[in-house]
Amino acid sequence: MNRPRRGGFTLIEVVVALFVVGVVVMLTHQLFAVVLSGAQAIESSRLALDGEANARRWMAGAWSSLEVGGSAGGFEGHREHVEFATWTMTPGGWFAPARVHIGVRGGQLVAASTANTMILAEAVDSVAFDYLLTPGERSQWVADWVSPSSAPLAVRVRIRRKDCRQQCVDTLLFSIGSIG
Repeated sequence: MNRPRRGGFTLIEVVVALFVVGVVVMLTHQLFAVVLSGAQAIESSRLALDGEANARRWMAGAWSSLEVGGSAGGFEGHREHVEFATWTMTPGGWFAPARVHIGVRGGQLVAASTANTMILAEAVDSVAFDYLLTPGERSQWVADWVSPSSAPLAVRVRIRRKDCRQQCVDTLLFSIGSIG
């Protein structure tokens, strides 16, 4: 006896369809997870690069508006840290004189003044400052510059990073705006 077949799906067909849908959903989820983690990595890298670019702009501005002598005080530059007076932007948007100390603190290159503290670089092992004494073909750099009335012509900052597999050193060069 043959029974007439009714319209519909067998249990095996439903199970196979659910399995295929499950595989598609799982693959789609994994694809979105990979895309999302890639987007997060790109955003994290972009924020780190923006932070470093802002820090370099800040340092260039601070070095170019450096003041020495009189009420500003002297320039005190050593191998591991430097202190000087410069014009910095206030939270209100105007510039005001401030005494700034730049050095490594807790694995970060930090610029500290009485008003605020700014992180200039993360994952820093050490920093070395050099000061340009004479320009030209036979330029002369010194490791210390302490003067109540003058500043070097330029400052070279070498930042050694912690997070590199090999020896990584960023070298930055800043010219001094007004020489006292």
